[in-house]
Amino acid sequence: MSAVIENYYLLFSNRQFLLFAGNLGLHVSIFFSFLNFLPFAFRELGYTAAEFGMHISLLPAGFVIGNLISRKWTATLGIIKMVRWGSILTVFAISVMAIVAFSGVQSGLALVLPAMIYSLSNGLTMPNASIGAINSVKRSAQGVGSGLAGSLQMLLGSLIASSTILLGAANDVRIGIGVVLGAALVALVAALLLRDDARLAVN
Repeated sequence: MSAVIENYYLLFSNRQFLLFAGNLGLHVSIFFSFLNFLPFAFRELGYTAAEFGMHISLLPAGFVIGNLISRKWTATLGIIKMVRWGSILTVFAISVMAIVAFSGVQSGLALVLPAMIYSLSNGLTMPNASIGAINSVKRSAQGVGSGLAGSLQMLLGSLIASSTILLGAANDVRIGIGVVLGAALVALVAALLLRDDARLAVN
């Protein structure tokens, strides 16, 4: 028991681990948030549930593309650069979505295409942030670190996603977009604060 407590202490005092885990959790929270408030936005636009399902299928397609890019470029650019570029792309994608929404454009594709770009960026950040979080701690704490990083994903994801509805995103999609844009900006700050670490090199 004392070893477990010691490992948790090491994790919560490890700045690099917390930055990776925070970035990871914030990116997951954006996806959960989209699943929370986009159905209401599509209903307001007059789309059926089946039509929403067809549109939202672009998100996993974007994630697959991002994973393929990550597989090709992580060995060249490194984990931290991939997390940073993915975080920058996330901010760009959601900023485009915000511009579209606040301009009054009434189109499902106008919402989903930026979300697809976000999903692509998720394919860059998630696998690399996961590896970075685990590799940033000593080997004996990596099992606990993996579990804690996963728990933080669910915690941040559920809290931020539920906050979109509590704040009124079910009635105004712009509220939800504002929340996820805030999450994306914080995730970018976390990525920029990461320090280069030889242990994170990809061979």
